[in-house]
Amino acid sequence: MLIIFTGISTNTINLINNNSQFEYILFDQKEDTIFENEENFIVIYEEDYLEINNLLKLKKSKKQIYFIGIFKEGNIDLVKKLVNLEVLDYMFDISKDPLSNLINKIKSKNNKKIEDKEIFLNNPIYNSMVTSFYIFDLIYGDLTKLEALNKLTNFSIKDLPNSVIILMIDDFWEICRKMNNRQRYSVKMEYLNLVKNAISCYDIKALSCSLVGTDKIIILVKSPYDFSLSSIALKIKNYINENTKYSVTLGLSNQYDDFKYIWKAYEESFQALDYSFFAGKNEIIEYKNIKNLSLKTNLNHEYIELKYYFFKNLILGNKNEIQENFMSILNFCINDFLDKETIKFLITNFIFEIVDYTNKLKLKREDIYTKAIDVNSKILRAYSIASIKDISYEFLINLLKDIEKYKTKNDFILDNSINFLEKYYYKDLSLTELANVCNMSDSYFSRKFKERFNINFSTYLLNIRLEKAKDLLKEKNLNIENISEMVGFKDTSYFSKSFKQKYGIAPHYYRDTLK
Repeated sequence: MLIIFTGISTNTINLINNNSQFEYILFDQKEDTIFENEENFIVIYEEDYLEINNLLKLKKSKKQIYFIGIFKEGNIDLVKKLVNLEVLDYMFDISKDPLSNLINKIKSKNNKKIEDKEIFLNNPIYNSMVTSFYIFDLIYGDLTKLEALNKLTNFSIKDLPNSVIILMIDDFWEICRKMNNRQRYSVKMEYLNLVKNAISCYDIKALSCSLVGTDKIIILVKSPYDFSLSSIALKIKNYINENTKYSVTLGLSNQYDDFKYIWKAYEESFQALDYSFFAGKNEIIEYKNIKNLSLKTNLNHEYIELKYYFFKNLILGNKNEIQENFMSILNFCINDFLDKETIKFLITNFIFEIVDYTNKLKLKREDIYTKAIDVNSKILRAYSIASIKDISYEFLINLLKDIEKYKTKNDFILDNSINFLEKYYYKDLSLTELANVCNMSDSYFSRKFKERFNINFSTYLLNIRLEKAKDLLKEKNLNIENISEMVGFKDTSYFSKSFKQKYGIAPHYYRDTLK
């Protein structure tokens, strides 16, 4: 049998030829070689030097040809294209496998007539890649690749699936943060092999593959109606938990009585898995049981009030109340904003609000901001509500420890009352209300406030409101009445009078000067 090299490096030719002498030629598309005296060919090409037109020309020679591709890394789009063009029968990973494997393959084909085509992928990663794009053809109703699937997996027409399980490796990206692509693939292949072993062990009618570039494995299942999909999922999950140290979460579709709905089942399984953010790790989540995951976008009054009471309690530094308020806010976000990105946004924003609030306290600001950035980075990478709660709660506990140290050396309550005023200046805050929050009588709070800041409470609050109004007057779309209300004045005329007394100009004239 003749060996034809096309689109291949001289080094690779020498490597192969020096290990075992073959009769070979170099093929170029410009040549008109017909190979009349040959019945069978082996065509060898290399990923880096690939010229598909050469392969297609050889394919048209009407000879029996066995195509061998040499690859360094798996490019799934290229692999799919080559297989669909029927110019790839064997894939060899030259960076990982010993050359003897390829030599033996060439010898075996060289010593016998090529009876029929095979797709043989000696590397399980490539096997998974090819299986995966055949599976996607199957999901979206293309049955033309069933024969190829049968050769790879023994899957046949009688096994057409009616439901889908998507398996996710919990915390996969955290586990693999310091790994390279090959190491990550190894982890994925370990789990894919466990899935296949479980399928074989329990005689489950299923087809599985890795979803390349993700932490997920697809399992297409033909589940009998006397045996629920959740029971199958439980067997797979338990098998994996018993044989590896990392857990998995599974999203389950509905079961259908017709294969033509498998595309719908595939989408349902992903929607079910999305709910793992709320259900937590190591769970089986059925599509029929998940809540409506539609995004809610309106921050309602309750959310704002919960934060208000949190910051109120922060004035006194009462740990129990602060922790309780904090968890109420987290739970509100979780229960009322069901989109996970919205939840992450609200909670990370709340973390920075706390940091800004404590800005005037003489804590180590750099340390607090560094901690906040670190905790928010962890929250954005978190895979579940439970982990977000743990991460943010740990931040709060550490902050409270810093506040306790500050309280022993400073007038914490009065210093914190200033923070509260500057955050909630727009509310109807009276001296009596703030005195109550600070656990003081009106007269004692008023006296201590003036001693501490050399200004009385009402003047301090008025100055904050007028400064905020000055900034808002730069906004052209806000009228004077809007601004007056936004900064906490009940009466627009009193606002205008106070503004003029402080700055020597009425609000509307001040806005004109900005023009």
